Amino acid sequence: MKSDYFGRLTTSYKMKKCCFIIPYFGKLPNYFQLFLNSCATNEHYNWLLLTDDDTSFKYPTNVRRVLTDFDSIAHLFSQKLDMQLTLPSPYKLCDFKPAYGFLFSEYITEYRFWGHCDIDTIMGDLDAFITDEMFDKYDKIFTLGHLTLYRNTPDVNQTFMTDGHYRHVFTDERILLFDERPIRPWKTTIDQLFEKKQLSIFKESFLMDVHVYDVYFRRVKYKPDIDKFTFESTKKEALYVWEKGKLMRYYVNKKRELTSEEFPYIHLMKRKMKISPNLNMESESFKIVPNAFMELSNEPVTLKSFKREKKVHIDTRMLKLILKRKRAAIIGFIYALYKRTNPFAFEVIQRSYFRWNPHLWHRWVRFIPKNSLDYVRPISL
Repeated sequence: MKSDYFGRLTTSYKMKKCCFIIPYFGKLPNYFQLFLNSCATNEHYNWLLLTDDDTSFKYPTNVRRVLTDFDSIAHLFSQKLDMQLTLPSPYKLCDFKPAYGFLFSEYITEYRFWGHCDIDTIMGDLDAFITDEMFDKYDKIFTLGHLTLYRNTPDVNQTFMTDGHYRHVFTDERILLFDERPIRPWKTTIDQLFEKKQLSIFKESFLMDVHVYDVYFRRVKYKPDIDKFTFESTKKEALYVWEKGKLMRYYVNKKRELTSEEFPYIHLMKRKMKISPNLNMESESFKIVPNAFMELSNEPVTLKSFKREKKVHIDTRMLKLILKRKRAAIIGFIYALYKRTNPFAFEVIQRSYFRWNPHLWHRWVRFIPKNSLDYVRPISL
């Protein structure tokens, strides 16, 4: 990447539009430099990373690293909240995200908004989606935990304390998904507390959220009107490209025309991504394929070059995932019949009614922990 992507940020840095707060403990992802490069092109935004990983990266001027450790952060949270907390692992921090504006208030005094985001992402052009009108109109922008913005006022920053429910969330070792929708009978979310205080929320979702259990990139989209996630049909021939700060998806439509879509960011949840040895980590463009970051062979992307570009990276993980899904489908179906239950549906008490396909039985087993207060009642044949 050319140095101007980093140097030109000095003047805009003072605008203080929004600061994303990221406490992260453990080894940073192998593609963390690509994440930093994508942050660098968003010159109106800043990031605060609190971490114990002292690996040398090329940090842009709008990303600040603070070296600390998990125990120190847990102690800070306990002091500021004046209570004993349950923080068994860094993963539990996701339930604390709505409280970051209060817990890290000294870092965000000069920002209109603050936010939290995950680092298993690549940022596109945030300004193309988060408009000045949204900053003026809404107190909370977006509803999913991997990227959310909050207005930086004492009232908004302490909304998580409404009704005192946070005391239950912060002392339960389970992940209760306090930071994001959808709303369910068995959980309270920060959005419910915002709505109770009549604070405004922008709920529409623009991102490319990649389905966790699909081999190929399949988009998961949150639909605020029905408060559910929907899944698009798999675009196996899609090409995902980060080019000069823009995150694009290219595919050929039914008329055999090259079509492009832009996203504010891509979320690569639980995907182990490899980096091609030929990829220059300072490149102004690269492609994102399942499951690797690779050099873009032809620029700009045309219909002719699209057909030549490699869109899949075959590796052992992909093959193992395919075999695992097939095996889970067969075993799940047989096991359901053996238990004289309907393999296509069962009821989860205190949560809601779910319909599952046999190949999702392995997800069901993980979904209900052994020490859960909820339990499963299979529907008999």
